[in-house]
Amino acid sequence: MGPTLARLARNAAPDRRVVAVARFSEPGLADNLRRHGVETIACDLIDRDAVARLPRLPNVVFMAGRKFGAGTDEPLTWAMNVLVPGVVAELFGQSRIVAFSTGCVYPFVGNDDHIVLDLLSPFVVARDGEPVEVRLRGGLLGHWSVWVRSAVELFERCRAAQAKPGDRSLLALDSRVTDCNSALFDAPNGFAGCIAGCHEVLRRQGLLDGIWCLDPAEGLRDGQILEIDRICREHADLTDDAFVRQNLERWLA
Repeated sequence: MGPTLARLARNAAPDRRVVAVARFSEPGLADNLRRHGVETIACDLIDRDAVARLPRLPNVVFMAGRKFGAGTDEPLTWAMNVLVPGVVAELFGQSRIVAFSTGCVYPFVGNDDHIVLDLLSPFVVARDGEPVEVRLRGGLLGHWSVWVRSAVELFERCRAAQAKPGDRSLLALDSRVTDCNSALFDAPNGFAGCIAGCHEVLRRQGLLDGIWCLDPAEGLRDGQILEIDRICREHADLTDDAFVRQNLERWLA
């Protein structure tokens, strides 16, 4: 997403300076950006001194973070998600900063475990030394990518239940939604097939021709295709398949 945004920014404002900062561990990426008129600076954002040497530009889009695979290296996850934002905010205090979000909201919860209960439940946090009740304002992250209509309907039911509790049928949906997410995002394999799993659902619906990913080595993992078969069969009422079939020809016309 970062390289794409940099190229789009350059195309939108060809007379403005656009600088991309990253480790640039992917071969050829920096050269590709420079061919599009984007300046590149190789920098490890965990290195405070390296960040301090970056040019102070008036506008910053902050996109660094670590989500997938976060549990395999907790110190690196903490550094990227806590330390780095703090360093950038301190050193670029005079800049206008837009922080890119993956969709996670406070309080932080997993996107595959009990998301319906997360939407229904109040959370108590301390504010100025006093306990206050807060609620999540978003959720169903993965569903937005494949079963959008169903996700919107379920989300609206959860929001209505926050204002007027009593819809006990939502509690039964919690484990079913978690089951769907586990198969789509490939939780048993550490989310290795996350993107390919979503692509597979879209392929079955006729919205994609294949499940190709930016990384050629990325694809469905062991047993994932069977799990997707199962959830589409057992939780058909949570999918958008019938809705897509009814409208696909019109959408693609």
